[in-house]
Amino acid sequence: MRAEAPVFWILVTLTQGLSEPKTNVPVPIPLGSESGIQISGGNGNGNTNTDNLSNSLPTFGNIDLESGNVLSHVLEKLENVEQGNQRLRQDLEHLTRMMEAVQEENLLVRQQMSTTAAQIPAFANDIFGYLDGVKEQMASLGEQAEVMQSVLATVQEFEDQGVNFTTRLAQLDLRLAQVEGSLLQFQVEGCGCSQQIAGVRSRLDMVETALGNVENTPPSSTVTSPTPRSTYSTYGWAPRSTRSTIDWAEYTEAGSHRISAVPPSAFGSKEILVNSILVTREGKLVLADRIGSWLLLSTRDQPGTFLDSQRLSYAPWALLELPDGNIAVTLEFSHDIAIYSVAGGQLELVRTIHTGADYGGIAPGPEENTLIVSKWRLDSVARLDVINMEGEVLHTLLDDSEFPLVDPYCLRRFGDDVYVSDWTSDGFFSVNIYTGEVSTTMGGLNLMELPLEAPRAFDMDDNGDVYLATESSLCSNGFCILRITQGGQVTAMKELTGQFGGGYPYAVEVTATEVILSWANWDYQWVSELTFYSLPASSELTMPTPAALVMSTEAGSHRISAVPPSAFGSKEILVNSILVTREGKLVLADRIGSWLLMSTRDQPGTFLDSQRLSYAPWALLELPDGNIAVTLEFSHDIAIYSVAGGQLELVRTIHTGADYGGIAPGPEENTLIVSKWRLDSVARLDVINMEGEVLHTLLDDSELLVDPYCLRRFGDDVYVSDWTSDGFFSVNIYTGEVSTTMGGLNLMELPLEAPRAFDMDDNGDVYLATESSLCSNGFCILRITQGGQVTAMKELTGQFGGGYPYAVEVTATEVILSWANWDYQWVSELTFYSLPASSELTMPTPAALVMSTARHLQSRTAASSELTMPTPAALVMSTAFTDTFPPSTTRGPRSQYATYSGSLFTSILITEEGKILTADYHQETVKMISMTDLERVEDTLGVGLLAWGLADLGNGTVVVTSEDQPQIAFISVNESRLEMEEKVYTKRRYRGVAVCGDGSLVVSSRQNDDDSSNRDARIDVISRNGDVIDTLLEGGNFTDLVKPLFLTCRGEELYVSDWSSHKVFVLNTETREVSSAFGNMDLSDLQLSQPRVVAFDREGHMYVATGGKVCVADNDYSYYDEDESFCIIQISPEGSWKHLERYTTPVAGLFPYGIGITGDQIFISWGRYTFGTWFTDLAAYDLPASLKET
Repeated sequence: MRAEAPVFWILVTLTQGLSEPKTNVPVPIPLGSESGIQISGGNGNGNTNTDNLSNSLPTFGNIDLESGNVLSHVLEKLENVEQGNQRLRQDLEHLTRMMEAVQEENLLVRQQMSTTAAQIPAFANDIFGYLDGVKEQMASLGEQAEVMQSVLATVQEFEDQGVNFTTRLAQLDLRLAQVEGSLLQFQVEGCGCSQQIAGVRSRLDMVETALGNVENTPPSSTVTSPTPRSTYSTYGWAPRSTRSTIDWAEYTEAGSHRISAVPPSAFGSKEILVNSILVTREGKLVLADRIGSWLLLSTRDQPGTFLDSQRLSYAPWALLELPDGNIAVTLEFSHDIAIYSVAGGQLELVRTIHTGADYGGIAPGPEENTLIVSKWRLDSVARLDVINMEGEVLHTLLDDSEFPLVDPYCLRRFGDDVYVSDWTSDGFFSVNIYTGEVSTTMGGLNLMELPLEAPRAFDMDDNGDVYLATESSLCSNGFCILRITQGGQVTAMKELTGQFGGGYPYAVEVTATEVILSWANWDYQWVSELTFYSLPASSELTMPTPAALVMSTEAGSHRISAVPPSAFGSKEILVNSILVTREGKLVLADRIGSWLLMSTRDQPGTFLDSQRLSYAPWALLELPDGNIAVTLEFSHDIAIYSVAGGQLELVRTIHTGADYGGIAPGPEENTLIVSKWRLDSVARLDVINMEGEVLHTLLDDSELLVDPYCLRRFGDDVYVSDWTSDGFFSVNIYTGEVSTTMGGLNLMELPLEAPRAFDMDDNGDVYLATESSLCSNGFCILRITQGGQVTAMKELTGQFGGGYPYAVEVTATEVILSWANWDYQWVSELTFYSLPASSELTMPTPAALVMSTARHLQSRTAASSELTMPTPAALVMSTAFTDTFPPSTTRGPRSQYATYSGSLFTSILITEEGKILTADYHQETVKMISMTDLERVEDTLGVGLLAWGLADLGNGTVVVTSEDQPQIAFISVNESRLEMEEKVYTKRRYRGVAVCGDGSLVVSSRQNDDDSSNRDARIDVISRNGDVIDTLLEGGNFTDLVKPLFLTCRGEELYVSDWSSHKVFVLNTETREVSSAFGNMDLSDLQLSQPRVVAFDREGHMYVATGGKVCVADNDYSYYDEDESFCIIQISPEGSWKHLERYTTPVAGLFPYGIGITGDQIFISWGRYTFGTWFTDLAAYDLPASLKET
């Protein structure tokens, strides 16, 4: 009898499901050994199909069963199987927890919905009851009855829609709070104020001319009388006055006239920026709004009445009508093209084409069912692709390796060519759709020689003539429509302007008979208007005449020389004061970058020396000993500098008791007259000694003295210009008596607005930089003689585009002026003029008066009457007096300090190599800064995002979040080099970011009221490719999670700073529990406002950048000031806290953002908004010895 071979038994454990018992299946394997072994394992996937089991066994078939290695091989395989089973069990446990959480969340949501449903009728009943009472009180007022009925209807509509009234009121309150900030951003978001004013006045001039022509020209069959508009609209939230009848003039410069325009109320409360217009073959008017993400449908006959509107998940960019009548819509940052039907007056999504890139421009392709689309150079190469209707790229027509293609904005096809406007390269060209050949000419015209800047949308008529919306030096107001014919003729169509103040042309649509334009403007938020014009005839290029660039000699002066902005290098400059010393030195005070600069009058563009001061220099005065006194804005100091030997050297600092601006010689030796504006107390003219002590006050708060800008002494009088009261007057330096006359001229009758600096010649004649209706361009120099004669010196203008006169210095032979302009940052130029002879006042024609002088003077008829406020144009520099004030401070020991102009550092990260990384929100960059020299930037990397948060992933990789886009960037950090690794798209716009102890990447997104699918704020764990792995907390489950802007991870604890709920709370990443406890401190007891970054030192102390009453409170909560301020507080685990640095004046000027801590120092970024741009003060503080790393 043959002996049986030994058998190796495998018991494979199988499962039927989560609740079923396990089954052991014995599998015999004969072995060549003498032993039998029984082992229990698993197949790792939980599948009971025995086919899978049998399929796993043949791997043993290739093994020599007689060898001795089979046992170890089997054991290794079974170990792998067991690991798979372990992972499966963990996944099932996690899924079970998630299902339980979802069930709890659903229950909570149902409860909340039930509560809300019960509250709405009760709240509405309360409102109805209140309104009933009001109606009874107003029953006798018949006119009000209609109003009350309207209110009742509105309330009923709100009740029907289930509007949460509390949320709506909170939103309105937030909108009001944003108004001031929006005003300050006027110049950042739009063009300079001078361009706006010039545009308005130019239109008024044209209206007057056209009306004069109508009055003086007999009726003719060739001139059609304009009819009143039946339709017109401006789209936007900002309330505007409406008119039932609007006066308008016919513009015939290029053979076109406005047919109609559309009203302020057309879009209700929507914030609108119409980026694309399409008139379909059936006469439908489709608008793409890229701000509110609206797709809007109207008709050409009734453009202000909308048939339908759809709010999309992504912003629509461009529109194209397809052969089947549907509309293709490119969606910004989505990788999608949406196809909409407009049949029956309804917008219906037909389907979505998923593409492999973010396309903007769109045009018909070379073949049927193909499209030409453009991709900008955001995270890779810019391209023009031909795709099919499934989104597949058939081929690339052009990329940025062959041609300077950067940001192709708009595409239009004409014949065998597709025309392209490029926003960044300032280019306009065409590409053959079959060969890919690029052409930069039209009819012999070299398109690359056109002076275009950021060309936007365009369209083409049936002749192939182009209508291009652009900024250009050919445009008299900066922006206009350029018409470029196929024959190469160019017309700057200056007559095509917005009807309601729209300054920037964005979208263009040309039909067989008309041109349709969208004009956009920033008016607290973006607003748009549509205008309709008849199609003009061709005309030649309207070029500015060379005479317009030549100095006028109307008042007997001429330009001697000029110093261009390029002379200042990379410095952002706003020259606020000029001084020519007795030795011929030229000293400039720059109030933006805080530079003090010195050159000579003979070589003004070559600087002998420069010093960057801790505070912005305001005014300059040469003292009897030849030194220069410099008032320092917001510092309580006056610096004394020596200029001997061509070097700027600080001699000493005079510490004063107030923030002084203007400065002039005092009545006695070693005395000064200085001016203080009314910011936190009273405005004053003080006489001080050289130790800074106030000897007496010449003049204090009055209707004249509010914000004294500049002082000059002549004889026994000191002359004063006041920015806010629009006043110019003199004060006797001995008696304090005020005079408002010069040679019989009543200075209070001069139509001044926000007068700036001035100077006086040897005769006492004044040269005043101001805004005034006497100035043809809005701003000019007014010469006021001691005899009372006034000359509007319109011929004194900037040579390089400078629009705002700021500083004035008069010598025995010349007038020196600084002209400033906003060109993405502040730039200044200097111009030198011969001293002109006296001449009579040059008055503009009445039609050119934008502001009525009668209205201006009426505000001063009574001494007790309020003064008129400066017009919006005067807000160019008004932020200097409202938003940059850091007076009362409690500071820690600053060891270093540096100011970065045009930057906002929202986050700070300290690398292992001892470098400081900053997220520069304003410049869309990440900077590497030396820790030992805060002014030295070792490297800068542009990330193409409004950089917000930073977190260290380890191994030299840092993640950067964005404030504005659903993208995050990964950058590599070497010793002194930053490089982009990749950018990935995310489903939400994440700001807060932290890396927790287990290496997980945690991010936070704010509540989004505009997107119902992503409405709640969330804290997510995401992967490197941007996918959501887990959600730790949602706003629907935790009401304090509204706007979590900053995250900090410390072990298992995630510290969340919520901007809107004004709280810092702690989320345990393991248990998902939320608390407000830090050691013995309950963080909810702190009265915070808009908390920002949280950081910890090595000893476990917590640092919070915040605003609120905590910044003006003592540790025992005995508040001594009710005003909210900003500060850095340090909290110990024992529960005590103190201020590291604080600003206790209630002015929105300095905001703490980023915090970085080493073993012995803490670094803080302070942001401030000044003159239309951001500044960051990066400060280092020495930690107390008890906290330093041992």
